[in-house]
Amino acid sequence: MKDNKGCNCNHNHDHNHDGCNCDGDNHGHHKVIHLTLEDNSTIDCTVIGEFDVDKKNYIALLTEDERVFIYEYKNKNDKGIELLNIENEDEFNLVSERFNELFNQEEGE
Repeated sequence: MKDNKGCNCNHNHDHNHDGCNCDGDNHGHHKVIHLTLEDNSTIDCTVIGEFDVDKKNYIALLTEDERVFIYEYKNKNDKGIELLNIENEDEFNLVSERFNELFNQEEGE
């Protein structure tokens, strides 16, 4: 699961709600984040979920080709969020385990 760390882009990312003009109101559709990669290409990722581990915020993203990226994130006031790579392998393993617990629980419901 180690290669699910993400795109390693270290850029800020914007939210998009597919042109519905909902101003971020989540009314039945999934949030989409546009990731800009190191080569300046972009990919759209659906937000699977947001969760906390050891007082840090994490976000799980799903690409169109069904790869899962997990990032730490920080709110940037009115400027959206900043995604941070999880560099520490122990931290990544703990976060991945928590994600799997949450994701598998939702699938079973």
